[in-house]
Amino acid sequence: MSRFTPAVEAEFEFEGDRVAVTLRRLSNRQMVALAPHLAPDPDAPAALRSGVVRSAALIANSREVIRECVTGFAGLKDSAGAALTLDAVLDEAYFLPLLDQVFSELLKISVLTEADAKKLDALLPGAPAGGSASLMPSPES
Repeated sequence: MSRFTPAVEAEFEFEGDRVAVTLRRLSNRQMVALAPHLAPDPDAPAALRSGVVRSAALIANSREVIRECVTGFAGLKDSAGAALTLDAVLDEAYFLPLLDQVFSELLKISVLTEADAKKLDALLPGAPAGGSASLMPSPES
């Protein structure tokens, strides 16, 4: 029997809020659509190949796929205590660290094997060896 489930629950911490997210795995169509954006463009200036600018570009290019695959989003509040929607979060660069975590988890749950996940990690900047596929620069960089 397969371990496949159509949806995966994940939880992330952002500025003291616990953000609960329900993710639907990427379809083949979505993975193909994202593929050109996963590896940095070797001809782009260095500032666009890694870090926050690259992460912002990847999230911007993945916006529709993220909307399709994030089927539940709760727990994130603004400074006044009002709940924030996924669309509001997608519109603000302020939330790139959170979106990076969500997008990385989406990629991780959508590949079949750990070996595939490690190959994906190698494509993404700042990913620790054998760790989570992260798009944001590590604190050491």
